[in-house]
Amino acid sequence: MGRPRTGTAFPHDDHFDIQITLPNGERSRRACLPPGLTLEEAQAEAARLTKLAARSGAELVRDEEEDGETVEEWSDRWWDARRERGMQVDAEIARWAKWVLAAPVRKDRRLGRLPIARVTPEDVEDVVAHLDASVRAGTISWKTAANAWGLVSKAFADACNAKDRSLRARPDNPAKDVPPPDRGQKKTKAWLHPAEVLAVLSCADVALELRRALALNVYLYLRPGELRALTWDDVDLNAGRVSVHRSILRDGQEKGTKTGRARSVPIEAALLPLLGAMREAAGGAGAVVDLPADTSLADVLRSALRAAKVTRAELFASTKTRKQVTWYDLRATGITWRAIRGDNPIALMHQAGHEDFKTTQGYIREAEALGASFGPVFPPLPPELFETAPGVSLRISLPEAKTPCFVVGRQGLEPWTYGLKVRSSTD
Repeated sequence: MGRPRTGTAFPHDDHFDIQITLPNGERSRRACLPPGLTLEEAQAEAARLTKLAARSGAELVRDEEEDGETVEEWSDRWWDARRERGMQVDAEIARWAKWVLAAPVRKDRRLGRLPIARVTPEDVEDVVAHLDASVRAGTISWKTAANAWGLVSKAFADACNAKDRSLRARPDNPAKDVPPPDRGQKKTKAWLHPAEVLAVLSCADVALELRRALALNVYLYLRPGELRALTWDDVDLNAGRVSVHRSILRDGQEKGTKTGRARSVPIEAALLPLLGAMREAAGGAGAVVDLPADTSLADVLRSALRAAKVTRAELFASTKTRKQVTWYDLRATGITWRAIRGDNPIALMHQAGHEDFKTTQGYIREAEALGASFGPVFPPLPPELFETAPGVSLRISLPEAKTPCFVVGRQGLEPWTYGLKVRSSTD
């Protein structure tokens, strides 16, 4: 009589797979065991399933996770499809992998390993419970949990009813009736006062190109990708309007605006002279500003504020109720200024590129609370912005960059001393 069959355990990443010989003599497909088991426990499970197969006369033993395309495999195709549509997905992929695919479901399994066709509403509820527990533990913010849930909702909706039929992997949406993660207190955004913007625009220790980009972002309240895509063909100085119809993502991809609709933005009177001078210097061709995509613009902005001695605590606070100022808040600053001025709300909605009037109303409510303390909005730009530095093309870079770094000072290129670094193309 031969040695009794016990099955085999194989190490696989953070877990063990097992395989047994079936009563008909064939080898089963490998089955995936949950993480955390020891080799001895995996071998014991293989032996148990071997005996079960022998008693039942089963033709095949395999874990349900092996049955069909997994959530992780399907999501790889989903992300590829979203990339093809021009979406910037890198940050979302990282969030999806960390907080969704790795979420424990059915007590000891990861959602990513389940067949997408077999995910149940209870599995999705386990994902929500994991997100809520992570928020309570302080390892994730409620906002990040909400963003992760948004991906879950969209992914399973597409899994049953995607426009691209190749992505349809199940007949229903298991996330449809599942309550979302708990929401926390919304953080207060940071707005720049006109005096603070002027302080940075007048500061010689901040690169001229950076100051001009900052002025355009506030006075035209564009999204960073929209400003990056703006060319002189889009600027009509005679009509006093800028056409916003495309965006360039940080990875260099060109796409439409966030809402998918072009819009026309009026040029503030104070901005017209600067745009005229910049257009003449550029010969009316090319990009209006060089806004780099390989740099943390939020860090650059905060460094510029410090260099200009703008140190209001609200701009740099990062707490449960406040967030630090970011480059995107330059757009919010311009929209808030218009709301403070009392511009027509419907016109503001369309010119700011809002899809929902509720978004515009949020700025109006904020303006009602802050208007008295802001001072005159869209003030005349300082003459320092009209200076030129012939032959020097500046690129913003972070302080930790290893390339030689300088600032444009009163005596030309000077060594970096203020936490802002710019690299000269003539170096």
